[in-house]
Amino acid sequence: MSTLDAAINSRRFQKWFPWVAGGVLLAGVVAALLFILPNQSGTSAKEAAPSPNFKPQTVPQEKLVKKVPQGARLVAGRFLLTAVQRKNLDQAWALAGPDVRAGMSRKEWLTGNIAVPVFFGGIKDAPMKVDYATKKSALLQVLLEPAQQGKNFKPGTFYIKVDKVGAGKTAHWVVNEVQQDVAIPIPANPNN
Repeated sequence: MSTLDAAINSRRFQKWFPWVAGGVLLAGVVAALLFILPNQSGTSAKEAAPSPNFKPQTVPQEKLVKKVPQGARLVAGRFLLTAVQRKNLDQAWALAGPDVRAGMSRKEWLTGNIAVPVFFGGIKDAPMKVDYATKKSALLQVLLEPAQQGKNFKPGTFYIKVDKVGAGKTAHWVVNEVQQDVAIPIPANPNN
């Protein structure tokens, strides 16, 4: 009996042979699939490479302005006084953009069951911070301080995005997003 015959007939070889054979088979199947099947994008590496004359398109960013347009401020303020406080919802309808209306009809809007956070207790003060402003869009952060006092009336921070829609004489500002910051205040001494 040769050394090769002895190695093939050994218990150790017969114990590991199915595992080694299975591993080789699996590697062969994976290699065949990678070779036969096209890549996910359906293009070869040669097709995916840009041509030497390729010039990437750049999308011009709208230039920021130093001051929020007056119309944007007015619309944001009126929206806070109407929709956010659930007062004069017919006026709020005209100020609401398509994103805030969320496909609601005017009749549905007037019920007050709208996708706008609510703030009760009247507004004593409303300092405003500008996150960004362009000629056609602005994001404003407004801290509403309630006119009424009590544990049910607490200040609230609202983020209001206004956009200029339409062109020419029909151009006007609308509120397209309203969110309330719902951060939970942490007490000074959490053990109390």
